[in-house]
Amino acid sequence: MGRLKSTKDLPSLTEEKIQEFLHTRHPLLTSPKYEAFNIYLFGPKWESDYLAFSRAGYIWEAEIKISRSDFQADLKNKVEKHRRLTEALRGEGSMVVPNYFVYVCPEDIIRPEDLEALPYAGLLWVSKSGSFRWQTGVPQIHKNKCPFDDATLAEKFHYAMINMARRFWKKGVVDISGSTRAAYEKTFNMYEEMIGDKDWEISELRSLLKAAKIEIPKDLQ
Repeated sequence: MGRLKSTKDLPSLTEEKIQEFLHTRHPLLTSPKYEAFNIYLFGPKWESDYLAFSRAGYIWEAEIKISRSDFQADLKNKVEKHRRLTEALRGEGSMVVPNYFVYVCPEDIIRPEDLEALPYAGLLWVSKSGSFRWQTGVPQIHKNKCPFDDATLAEKFHYAMINMARRFWKKGVVDISGSTRAAYEKTFNMYEEMIGDKDWEISELRSLLKAAKIEIPKDLQ
């Protein structure tokens, strides 16, 4: 049996890994009707890292942050998004925003006190092993059900799927799993040894031919 790894041995969390945990562990909704990743549902400048749709018609959004600077940049660069969420919580402006909005991050990246100015947001911590811990409650921003018809959702899901596939194809060339990388390295090492052996054999053959005063073929020179 192999040694059991501690959480310190596990790789650092990435956005993609947290998305995987959200999908496989379902901390927001136990049995969502739909799920979507990196989708532009609420506007051209509003990319949702993860959405879960309840069977009753409510939408949960998870905003994933993997660093403190990432969180601070979000507050600075997405002013319109946070304004719309604030207004919706007050019952003002457009209700075309998620019913629930949650920050999901590794432990201590965002703290509950950071959300005092963001009353519409909840906070969920995730460990390297994929365990989730709620740090705050999650207010219901509004009670309106999903404002999008099936045709609109299908179109949005289609483009999100295409974009995700493109990112996968682009990364797939260099971003291979550890087991696959190990298999490649083992094969490369084997061929490197074989090439080394052949180089030695050719060198020895050259010496023998030279000693016997036999002309060395051009392909061995």
